[in-house]
Amino acid sequence: AHADADGSPAGFLRGLQGGRSADAKDESDRLQSYPADDPRLLIERFGGLRRVLAQMINQGVKLHQADQIVPGEGKVKVCVCDSGVAADHPELIKADCHGEDMRYGNGRFKWKVKASTDEYDIHGTHLAGTIFATDDDFGIRGIVPRSSNADHVECFVTRGLRDDGRGSFGMMARAVEDCVDNDSDVVLLSLGCPCDTHEECRRTRCYTDVMNDYFSELVYQRGVMVIAAAGNTYRDTKLFYPASYRAVVSVGAVDDYGFLGGISNVNDNVEIMGHGEYAMSTAFNGREYGFMKMRGTSMAAAQIAGICAVVWSRHRHCTNEQIRNAVLYTALDKGDPGCDRMYGHGIARARDASDALEEWGCDLDGRWAVSPTPRACDGERNKDAEDFEKAEKDARAREEDATAPPTGGPTADPTEGP
Repeated sequence: AHADADGSPAGFLRGLQGGRSADAKDESDRLQSYPADDPRLLIERFGGLRRVLAQMINQGVKLHQADQIVPGEGKVKVCVCDSGVAADHPELIKADCHGEDMRYGNGRFKWKVKASTDEYDIHGTHLAGTIFATDDDFGIRGIVPRSSNADHVECFVTRGLRDDGRGSFGMMARAVEDCVDNDSDVVLLSLGCPCDTHEECRRTRCYTDVMNDYFSELVYQRGVMVIAAAGNTYRDTKLFYPASYRAVVSVGAVDDYGFLGGISNVNDNVEIMGHGEYAMSTAFNGREYGFMKMRGTSMAAAQIAGICAVVWSRHRHCTNEQIRNAVLYTALDKGDPGCDRMYGHGIARARDASDALEEWGCDLDGRWAVSPTPRACDGERNKDAEDFEKAEKDARAREEDATAPPTGGPTADPTEGP
């Protein structure tokens, strides 16, 4: 059982819902997925299950050293919380994905999308292929291909978005809880809500204390690793939630050569970089299975989810925070020396992270890229983190002051305008 009494995730979800349905109409479009606006359409198709002549390159596999490492004996379950997965795609059959269906209003959203229904979306299928596509003589291979991992890294799927690629925080939270209730260790959230300032984030409820507490509890008490897309704002500094919550791993995107992707968001919460520029993966258009190149931090986040899963399977005795730290500590530094808002800690490297854990143990002999709780890097980003916390506290204090009953006569603050 993953939910207890008051203060538990179940309590958080009740608080989020505010006594109403989790999928109230006025919240239905708060979240959206993050595909690029110009995906390159299917470039190769199975059609009547026709084989392609050779396996196409998933550049993320090489960039992240995924071809230099195999899963260990520890079992790790990755949950793709998105728009559903076409699990019958020839490159995903061996992944043997399982999932939870979701009810929304009077309808029912099935995690396993099929050609016999109108329910399909390329986004979730693309993410699943990035992680799990089979390593064989055609198609692509994922970061953790089923042919190499036996039963050690498992695929689980929930619906965090409707068929139109949008959803509510209540819908997302319920889908995440389905992930955790089914013993998922890594939760992938390639979705979110954009906002410019801390004040706007609170006003639009992209950020809420309830969800902040919920993700903190998931990560720091229940041992789940939550990985989310940093957003596609073409190098803008917008905040994106849930990626910008401290407990969540925020992932930006790089291209084939490891340079910052033109579409990737940049801010002080971006923690690690994954391949996300025209990433090749599995696709389904409602009629046929094939492959597609897409760009965005969604694709990058899927790469990181796969990397964390394969490293964790080799070091199952380590905690989620220790795996996270090892991936950050061994990342290939890019941009300014050290951690910076463009690249975070750098590009994740699976083999190097695993080797570091093998040599130094789960705590890397005291080497920490980040302290166990704060998101900030060493040096200047510590100040960024302090500024972030101060802005959040100030915004919360203003909300409390605005709703508090008057205790006396009105007073004027000379520093405030009319």
